[in-house]
Amino acid sequence: MKSKLYSLIFLVVLVAGTVSGCDRPQAQGHFSSDHFKTGYVPWGIDEFELFGLTKKNLDENFKGKMHFRGEDSSAVWNDGRSAHYHLGFGEDDKVASVQRVFIDGGGCEIKGPLLKSKKEALDFSVDGLSKLGKLDQGDQAKLERAKALLKDLSR
Repeated sequence: MKSKLYSLIFLVVLVAGTVSGCDRPQAQGHFSSDHFKTGYVPWGIDEFELFGLTKKNLDENFKGKMHFRGEDSSAVWNDGRSAHYHLGFGEDDKVASVQRVFIDGGGCEIKGPLLKSKKEALDFSVDGLSKLGKLDQGDQAKLERAKALLKDLSR
């Protein structure tokens, strides 16, 4: 009896995944190919703040806010939000690429650009924050910090 139940559950999951079209936006005529992409959204911690950190540094620097999850190389929010950063590590075991990922209500992944350098991440944050219009004090400070770091990189 249990094997039939497990088979039924597996079948439902398989069919739901196939029908949802998360991996096939072209199969959903009402969604553009950009539906599964996102631009800048202020999350409190930006991509540029993750570059160059080790897995241990991630846990130390963002204690109480996010933690590193080794099974899928992601930085996950401690508050349970359905978003995370997917991380790639270089040969020195430091963050070398970052991509923001949000899981929508249908379970589909909405992804930001894959940023492969701190400069790309700084450009992304400066551009995104600049386009937000009215910024709160924290976002304004982050914008100024990102601009200063970007200026230092260009020297």
